[in-house]
Amino acid sequence: MSPDAAGPEEDETLASSEERFRLLIENSLDLITVLKKDLTISYVGPSVKLLLGYEPEEMIGKNLLEMIHSDDIAVARAALDLAFRRPGVSKYAEVRIRHKDGSWRIHEASSTNLLDDPKIQGLVINSRDVTERKSVENRLAQESNELEAIFQALPDLLFRFAPDGVIIDYKAGKPTDLYLPPEVFLGRRVQDVLPESVGIQAGMAIQEVNEKGSTTSFEYSLTFPEGEQFYEARMFPALENEVIAVIRNITERKRSERFFEVQRDLALALSGTSDLGEMSEASLQAIFEVTGMDSGAIYLVDGRTGSLDIVYHRGLTEDFVAKTAHYDSGSPNVRVVMAGEPIFLKYEELENYGIHPLLKEGLKALAVIPLKSEGKVVGCINVASHSFTELQQPLRDAIEVLASAIGQSIERARLVSALRDSERRYRLLHDYAGEAILTYDREMKTINVNRRACEILGYGADELLGSTIFELGLIHPNDVERARRAAGRLLSGLEVGRGEIRFLKKDGSVMTGDVTAAVLLDREGEPIAVTNIVSDITASRAAEQALRESEEHYRITFESTGTAMVLIGLDGTIVDANQEVEKLLGYNREDVVGKMKYMEFVHPDDLRSVTAYSRHLLSGELTGPVQYEARTIRRDGRVLDTLIHVSVLPGIDKSVASLLDITEKKRYERELEVRAEQLRDFLDVTAHELRHPVTLLEGYAETLGRYGMEMGREEMLKSLAAIGRATSQVTNVVEDLLDISRIERGLMSTAGRSQELRPLVYQAIEEMMVRGSDNRIEVDFAPDLDKAWIDPDRFLRLMIILLDNAVKYSPPASLIEVKGEVTGEEALVSVMDRGVGIPTEDRENVFERFKQVGGPLHHSNPGLGLGLYIARRIVEAHGGRIWNEPRAGGGSSFRFTLPLRENRGQGQATKRLRII
Repeated sequence: MSPDAAGPEEDETLASSEERFRLLIENSLDLITVLKKDLTISYVGPSVKLLLGYEPEEMIGKNLLEMIHSDDIAVARAALDLAFRRPGVSKYAEVRIRHKDGSWRIHEASSTNLLDDPKIQGLVINSRDVTERKSVENRLAQESNELEAIFQALPDLLFRFAPDGVIIDYKAGKPTDLYLPPEVFLGRRVQDVLPESVGIQAGMAIQEVNEKGSTTSFEYSLTFPEGEQFYEARMFPALENEVIAVIRNITERKRSERFFEVQRDLALALSGTSDLGEMSEASLQAIFEVTGMDSGAIYLVDGRTGSLDIVYHRGLTEDFVAKTAHYDSGSPNVRVVMAGEPIFLKYEELENYGIHPLLKEGLKALAVIPLKSEGKVVGCINVASHSFTELQQPLRDAIEVLASAIGQSIERARLVSALRDSERRYRLLHDYAGEAILTYDREMKTINVNRRACEILGYGADELLGSTIFELGLIHPNDVERARRAAGRLLSGLEVGRGEIRFLKKDGSVMTGDVTAAVLLDREGEPIAVTNIVSDITASRAAEQALRESEEHYRITFESTGTAMVLIGLDGTIVDANQEVEKLLGYNREDVVGKMKYMEFVHPDDLRSVTAYSRHLLSGELTGPVQYEARTIRRDGRVLDTLIHVSVLPGIDKSVASLLDITEKKRYERELEVRAEQLRDFLDVTAHELRHPVTLLEGYAETLGRYGMEMGREEMLKSLAAIGRATSQVTNVVEDLLDISRIERGLMSTAGRSQELRPLVYQAIEEMMVRGSDNRIEVDFAPDLDKAWIDPDRFLRLMIILLDNAVKYSPPASLIEVKGEVTGEEALVSVMDRGVGIPTEDRENVFERFKQVGGPLHHSNPGLGLGLYIARRIVEAHGGRIWNEPRAGGGSSFRFTLPLRENRGQGQATKRLRII
């Protein structure tokens, strides 16, 4: 007999095993179908009656694609084509198959290519009805969306802490309130991530909640780059010794210096898991029945740590389970499972790999099958046998098919468990929230309320449920129509809305509520309910009204000061400006408020000093109001001298600045300084001009007094001539002083008449000769210039001044020319010398008071520097003008014009000279 030949007992065992397998397949709730290559059905299992309503014989010969939903045909055809081309078991696919009653059922199917098997000659499809599972998954997704809508409507931060203060989870109502990014604080103790003082407070609060099992709260502040923020933390116990913290930003209340009513503790418990034992037991039992394996375990991946943990086992010793109950995420066992590929080992391979715990346990064959949900590994099933040493291929295929369904089922159970846990946590949140929460159906009937809603409205839950808010009269009459419109918009598809509504409490008092509304949608996306989260802001609105009244009082004062005023934020931005700013700087209020910074008005050369004042004031180095002068720039570019008064407003982190235009005051001060300097120069010159002739007079007078009787006639005459010259010099100074005094007081007058000019010119020349001038003076008057309308005395004084000026600045014995001519209705007279000339920049200045070329410090010529100033005033009093021109070849030419006849437009012949 051949060693390979099977004996009768072995044949009988094989037949028995095949019969047993056939019975299992045909009585399974799964649907077994065999397809020919033309996609017609050659065999269908009896479960088709239960799953699709057909008798098996009705299905034979039908084309499978005729029963598949048109939208799924492409997917089905692609899967079938692949299965026909590749031997072995193919991956599962989901398609909709028409039930006999016309409905569509969702089937999850996998296939095995047995075309080469002479007994099958077809594609074996194993499918399961997963319609109910899909329905559950859709409901889970819907409920998750509804919960997310509630969370999104809450304005607070929610934190879940372990008993030792480690932050386990969070939900950010406003992400900007997070002090640190989640990746920094998750998994760390709160004491280690917050500032020390706040961390100590939080740690003590968590400890108090853990020890006493009661709710506690505390307030704290955190400093952000944009400023300090204030928070209220409410902590209360949750399941599994965890602590829930509800963090609310109360900065607005703090900054308005009003305290809001202390909010109730917002409690949240997130705990509990589903028991998977029953489902795990059923899963292992099914695999045992199909494969004949007698021991095994189910492991699930821990979503947080990535480790594998045993959740159910059977047929294993306690010692073995203790050694294999947990695998760390980085262990080789976990890496093998997470690779997602099944592993089958027979007894010889167990020996070769040296897997001693399995051998010691007496196991001879092993299968490790990853459990997947939507392609993600969620755990594994490990099954083994104490009896046979290898798992045959058909049994391997069967395990994989079963594992596919088991993975989906177990994950679904975990989702359901998570949903129940989430519902419990939501109930804690709902019941202990610091805001009122009310939910209405499409008819606006109240279908859910929390205890806070009952507290702030004064109604019991039984009074609120089943009635509409309008029937109960909860809405203030003036807000009813607005509330109806808002509800209509929400139920039309708007997901989130927010606004203020006034409520009437049971005791008749009015409560102002900040209402956030979220729409709950069904699986088709249609609105089915509205949830309102209501915060009682009655006290804050009263505070705001008081603040508005205070602001109005401030506004009236701000606008009526008559001085330009601006309100400045910490960053220097102008947050308010009164109407006087436009008058002073040329900017409208709309141009500057919120758009410009205070420093933009300051002249660049004054920025450093103004910035220093501001820095010292804000830092507290300077106390009280600060006053300083600075230049500001108007919108049109004009620079103003400004007196600025700055004060810090306590409690609101702002400053107020008033700006007063002192440009005219500064100009007047500068003019006074110039006048004072000129007066000092004038006194210096006057003293110099008088000192010399007085000294001469004193000297000659003393000489005559002592030696006069002894002096000869010639010597006596010489002394008397010197005394005469000194007297004349003093007289000239006195005349200049008298003239300037008359001009300053407006007492110098002119009496004009038609007068010949030549005699007066020659009289002035004689005066210069008497004063000792050795210069030659020539007169050249045009024949048509005879008379002009002048005051003779003033004209004579004018000519003496101009000739004296020419003599002073001309070389000795040089020629001085006086020329006269007619130009239109005026006489033009020129006095020309060959002196050093006048620089271009001084040609206009020489006609100013006390002005000499070279200045008073270089006073080298006699005179007070008033002559040309008096000359200009005399010419202007006659209605003429005077100017200086350079002469070709060197020297200066002073030219002036006088009217030839009386100017009737002047109204009178006599004019007084006044300072302009």
